[in-house]
Amino acid sequence: MGITFGLALIISYPLVVAFLFATIYILYQLIYAEDGVIVFQRHQSYLYVFFLFIVSLLILLISIHIDIINDILGALPEIHIYTLLLTGLSIFTGYFTYNSECKISAYLIPFLKKIFHERGVKGLVRTDSFPKSRFVWIALSIIISVLEEFIWRGFLITALVDEFQFSLLNGLLVSSFLFGINHYYFGIQNVLLKMISGFIWGSLYLQTLNIVYPMIAHTVFNIIVYRRSISCKST
Repeated sequence: MGITFGLALIISYPLVVAFLFATIYILYQLIYAEDGVIVFQRHQSYLYVFFLFIVSLLILLISIHIDIINDILGALPEIHIYTLLLTGLSIFTGYFTYNSECKISAYLIPFLKKIFHERGVKGLVRTDSFPKSRFVWIALSIIISVLEEFIWRGFLITALVDEFQFSLLNGLLVSSFLFGINHYYFGIQNVLLKMISGFIWGSLYLQTLNIVYPMIAHTVFNIIVYRRSISCKST
């Protein structure tokens, strides 16, 4: 497995996930009949984490094979004032990104509804797929954040810059674009919103040269989404 396969895997991932979700949805309809939709929504988050884990494992193996894993992870942060400041910055970045998405979506969703006539335009988050347990959702938030940052910031930016001689800016833009495309299942508006979020977290990664900090920011973002999603629903 080479770097080209890894890039192809990331690019095709949204289509693969869409196909798998559609297949599982049909199977649930056949197995659970009228309750198929409810069961599918209940399992949706777990299914996404499972798909993401499989892709992350493949990307990890590729990273080890082509010897860029150390470049992706960076040195483990030492505990000193600079580390604490960066951690605080990461937490603030997660909070800032969430509030930015809320404000942008307030203007973006009505505009998209005029273009797409509601089709594909949904709320900022899909609360019907959230696990009811707070502990479970926090655990899933951490897992999703770590895996997504490893793939779209760590591996993708590093591979584009180191292996394909992209500039840092171009690598950041490409990774942000693909990260946005990956969130199409949340609605069209989230493609644009996640491009912005991806750019912010990618900038944090390039500034710190350590994947831990965007992972922290992304985790804070996901947890806030769960706790405050109702206040950011579209009308």
